[in-house]
Amino acid sequence: MPGAHRPGLSRVRAGLAVPGLLLLAVGGWHLAQLRDPYPVLEWLAGAALLHDAVIAPLVLAAGVLVARLPARTAVRGALLTGGALLLVALPALLRPGHPANPSVLPLPYGRNVLALLAVTALTALAAAATATLRARRAARRNGEPPRQP
Repeated sequence: MPGAHRPGLSRVRAGLAVPGLLLLAVGGWHLAQLRDPYPVLEWLAGAALLHDAVIAPLVLAAGVLVARLPARTAVRGALLTGGALLLVALPALLRPGHPANPSVLPLPYGRNVLALLAVTALTALAAAATATLRARRAARRNGEPPRQP
């Protein structure tokens, strides 16, 4: 029930808040030690702005579009996995030029990211097909019309 008080959840929040606040204090201390903290502050502000103005609205729009799909669970999983993969790989993909140390980016990241996205999409398709087949089999056994998973 929404809004119901769950005592265990409060303990979990408190347990996560303590290390979070400690890490925040360590980050603030390191920031204060910098001779020129403004580039870091600009980066943090840019990251917050990018999240709030671009990433969050895209995630919400994708959720609205996916909500009515029959295989929404598989599609949501693929979108989350693909989005996380792109967020991790994007700096390596967008880095201009060749690195000074050739062992830093020795692999073709563009091709590899596309391959991982293809595997993610194929896995989502397989999960959606499996869920649809299971729903149809269960409906046939029970004599009901097929329900969308």
